[in-house]
Amino acid sequence: MRKPIFATYLIIASFSVLAESAPTVGIVYNTKETNSITFRCTSIETSTIECAFVQTRVLPAFKVENIEKSIENARNEFKQGIKLTKKDCIQYNEIFTDLKNKESTQQNKTSKATAKTEYEDDISSLKAVLAFCAKSTEENFIEIAKLNYSKLSRTCRASSNTFVQNYKLLPETGVWIADSNPVGDCGIVDLSRFESDKSLGKNFTGWSFISKKAITNPKGTLFLGQPCSGLDESEYIFNWRNITWPMQCDYIEFSPI
Repeated sequence: MRKPIFATYLIIASFSVLAESAPTVGIVYNTKETNSITFRCTSIETSTIECAFVQTRVLPAFKVENIEKSIENARNEFKQGIKLTKKDCIQYNEIFTDLKNKESTQQNKTSKATAKTEYEDDISSLKAVLAFCAKSTEENFIEIAKLNYSKLSRTCRASSNTFVQNYKLLPETGVWIADSNPVGDCGIVDLSRFESDKSLGKNFTGWSFISKKAITNPKGTLFLGQPCSGLDESEYIFNWRNITWPMQCDYIEFSPI
């Protein structure tokens, strides 16, 4: 039996928000970027909670607006005298033959000779590489780059990171703010906070999360020489209301960062 849409919404909302005086468990969504945060908070003492976070991001691997610059970089790379050895070309041809066999097997299983297969992009790229092996022209090299960027523009990278932070209650506002001291050479202070939203009624409290950091030593530098003054101090709002994003993802690539 199919559940009514409003019932499904309430199920989702019950996980995302809690009718509590403090955040306990839920998920919040970045209002400007394609990432979300799940949190689980427990009380450790009066007016103090400890929260464990998992932030998940899904970002495009390549931005289409960068295509012209990337093609120009490929032209410069070709002019530096890039070549493929005979051994390289033999190996690429072996990979090409193997993928063609796999594609043929997959098409036979679907009984559709024109069906798009998971190997289509790789086969097209290998054809371009073999054409470059046969004739090492700038045009053939640029074709390899274009096919690579085409696949990257349809690839999304997923990553996640975890962190833990304590929060203290400000009784006058009901806001839970990070209990943080300056850390590191830049003196970074965590100013993140949880704010309640009771717009759905007094018995239903949603918790939004606002992420922000302050740099107390902007004249300092990080271990790689990056100036502290260049670090991001913007405020990012994560709302408890579900947000969906349209993305052109033919491929998903998992990234450690």
